[in-house]
Amino acid sequence: MNVEFAVLGSTPMAAVLAGALAKLHGRKVSWVGRFAHPLRPQRGFDMSVSPLTRPETWQLLRECTPEFTALVDGMEVTERVDPLFVARQHHGVELISHMHNIAAGFGYSIERQAISDEYSLAVQFRDAVRVLRRPFAQLAQNWLTECGVHVVPTNDVSIQQKKSGVLHLKGIGETIVAQQVVLADDDAIFLHAKPQQIASYFSTVPTLGYLIEPVGEMKSSVVHDVESGLTIYQRKNGALDCVAPDLSQNIESRICSHVDRGNSVRLAGKTNFEVLRSKDGAAFVGEIGSAKPVLLGGFGATGLFQTPAIARLLTGNGTDFEKSYFEARRIAKNLDVRTNIAEFLPLDVPGNLT
Repeated sequence: MNVEFAVLGSTPMAAVLAGALAKLHGRKVSWVGRFAHPLRPQRGFDMSVSPLTRPETWQLLRECTPEFTALVDGMEVTERVDPLFVARQHHGVELISHMHNIAAGFGYSIERQAISDEYSLAVQFRDAVRVLRRPFAQLAQNWLTECGVHVVPTNDVSIQQKKSGVLHLKGIGETIVAQQVVLADDDAIFLHAKPQQIASYFSTVPTLGYLIEPVGEMKSSVVHDVESGLTIYQRKNGALDCVAPDLSQNIESRICSHVDRGNSVRLAGKTNFEVLRSKDGAAFVGEIGSAKPVLLGGFGATGLFQTPAIARLLTGNGTDFEKSYFEARRIAKNLDVRTNIAEFLPLDVPGNLT
């Protein structure tokens, strides 16, 4: 099969990017990926707000989030949430204050909250959008097919570059000949980028995913600790999905601090995996080395909501603002040229450069 784009990745961001390229831009697209089993603990979250410090990133999210929700309208995989961002230490308080001021300037509704003596500052965003990964995984294949995407439900592929410049994807029972391959999540980058390329741009952070048995109602269904990187999401049945860098400190105690009256929690499941965190906190976009694949990395929780702009970038239809935004985040051998786009990095996370 000959396609213009082959999008590799097993996250909603990868799948929605493939759908946007086909549905909104009329391109011939293959999506190559396989979602995790629904009973496995969550490995990440997708939300329209995040601990971001660059005004241009907030502007991009403000413009793209309505486009994203319209794109997946009818799937019933989104919900409105009021996430809390909390900090204990001075650097975290400064981040939240800065984030609050910038986001408010772009029209986001944000309120300060007093949640406990353990936290020096907490702010709550109102009416943010979160994507439900499990329902999305169940509905994605039909949605992609309706968008006109050729679906290949596997991660086991090899990429071979031909002299003509096209890329051949093999090992999937068929050969896909693609004008452009996009590595759209960490797993795809781990599989298809060279180790030295990964080390040039990213820190590899060991990460934990927890599933906690149901507890009492929390102050918010989404809590993010900006210093440790811990994110907690409470399901409607009271269970908690938690994702955090594998730190030396006791993550379980941080989870307990958000449960009513600090009650203990019971573990229902746990998984270990690795996350690629860009060394300056900002996203990376661009072709890697002399090879043809385009790498999309370091977008964090908000990458899914930037897919309308990324699709325009890949098809040459980006606005002047979008072209400028992604040009500043292109792959660069010298990371010093990216100092004006660096985002906040949790100081508790090993391997960052702050």
